[in-house]
Amino acid sequence: MAGQKVREIFVLVLIIIYLKKGWTSSRQRRQDSYNGQPAAQERKEMPQTIKHYVDDKRSYGRPGKKSIPVQRKHCETVCPEGWVYGNTKCFLFENSLQDIPWTTARDTCNALEAVTLCNGKAVEPSLLVIESIEEYHLLKRNVTTDFAWVNCILIDKTFECYTDRAGTTSDYRNWDDNQPNLHPGKRYAMVYMANGKMHDHFNNMESTATVCQVNVH
Repeated sequence: MAGQKVREIFVLVLIIIYLKKGWTSSRQRRQDSYNGQPAAQERKEMPQTIKHYVDDKRSYGRPGKKSIPVQRKHCETVCPEGWVYGNTKCFLFENSLQDIPWTTARDTCNALEAVTLCNGKAVEPSLLVIESIEEYHLLKRNVTTDFAWVNCILIDKTFECYTDRAGTTSDYRNWDDNQPNLHPGKRYAMVYMANGKMHDHFNNMESTATVCQVNVH
């Protein structure tokens, strides 16, 4: 009789332990759900947070010592300091470089070191090429001269326009009436800031700005 009672007590204890364990697990799941967190098993199966190393004193994307989660990485602008963002490009307005030849303007942009964008991409600057009316309106607000050189040059009676140093060409053209007139020596192109129209010209031109660009997409 005493042995039976002991067995009944033992079974009762096991039932209490089982119920308590199930209640604790259910409570934890409810607490996780309330806090907006996945359950323990789900957390175990989630991939680890990818780290991106950033040094506060450098451009985003360069190696550094400080580690932060990628999803918390934030860039106020894709362009470096001093550059102006415009849809698919960053522009550097060298308004102090006026009245210089087209060849000097091109060489000035080509001599700039590669810039590191917010996304970590390093891009080599080149001379401006306008490829949309939206780009023209942005440029008009920032260029202080009557004209700006564009990276287009006459080759075999056809103007070729280049969007980067690698020689990527652009088909966009916005020539003014009777332009280009292809007079001897007019091998270079510029844009008239009053209306965004392109003109061919000699290598020298007064009141012409130098604008450099990098493609960000």
